Amino acid sequence: MASDALVTVAVCYGYPAAAVTQSALEAEGIPVTVVGGAFASLDWRLLSALGGIEIRTAARDAELARARLAGDSPPLRESRAFWAAPIRNAATFFLMFYIAGVAVPFWIRRTVPTDIVESA
Repeated sequence: MASDALVTVAVCYGYPAAAVTQSALEAEGIPVTVVGGAFASLDWRLLSALGGIEIRTAARDAELARARLAGDSPPLRESRAFWAAPIRNAATFFLMFYIAGVAVPFWIRRTVPTDIVESA
């Protein structure tokens, strides 16, 4: 296989997922070609029947692209903070939404500062 042949490294079933994948790989310096992205703008319901949106790279960059896409996603602080006291946080969120009319994405946290160094 020639090193300039295109190889499919990922298949996405939505245009936002394909755009994020393309952006992530291009940020790493890996050139990307998106195949089938026009179907998402024409009729997104046909994406699964047509095989999705293919993310392709050159064969020489395929292993690097797969390694970058297989990496762990960063942990979400909001989910950990929410589940520390879920009832209180959900009640506070809905109360603020009811009073202010705005969905404020915050979770109440009681954290101990760990970056303070005491001098002896």
